Amino acid sequence: MASITTSEKKKLFTKVKMLLGAPIRQIEIHDEQMEAFLEVAIEDYSRYINEWLIEQQWDSLIGL
Repeated sequence: MASITTSEKKKLFTKVKMLLGAPIRQIEIHDEQMEAFLEVAIEDYSRYINEWLIEQQWDSLIGL
């Protein structure tokens, strides 16, 4: 996974849980699940950025 510090992950997980309703609602999601979701999100975003870069540089990639 990308180089995200433990404190940054904890801060992000807390923010997500609060957006889901914590502490008013009990959020039953473990940090291992949150790490898996974060990994999927990073992979999706990386793929999106790579595809955008290829599209933007298509002319130079095909030699024009």
